[in-house]
Amino acid sequence: MNFLLKKEKEWRRFIDSLEAVNNISIDRCIVIHRAESIELHAFSDASEKAYGSSIYLKSISALGEVKVCLVTSKSRVSPLKQISIPRLELCGAVLATKLMQKVKEALNLQITAVHFWSDSTIVISWIHRESRELKTFAAN
Repeated sequence: MNFLLKKEKEWRRFIDSLEAVNNISIDRCIVIHRAESIELHAFSDASEKAYGSSIYLKSISALGEVKVCLVTSKSRVSPLKQISIPRLELCGAVLATKLMQKVKEALNLQITAVHFWSDSTIVISWIHRESRELKTFAAN
């Protein structure tokens, strides 16, 4: 019986706390007022279970004010067939480029610079090589 009373109290506290949701305020403007520079930064990463990418917008005003906001992110579950981590990292980098393309089209802003970030030195070296030098998976 004590267990049920305890759970009921927890639920009551949870329900009462839902009123605080009305006080949440989220700034919908992702660009700083009078931005002089607007950059997009794409990050990608992978693990055995999944890979993904996120895009951030960094805007800088003439006064040096900086604002960084998450624009979007996307993830994918790794295939059931086992793939090496470097190949999954490459899938994450490809996802980042596709996501960046969609973000650039959707934002309709004058973008000053675009940066792609990966912690995989193998993927970075694959990107810098000629595709004819690579095996089919990486070349594609």
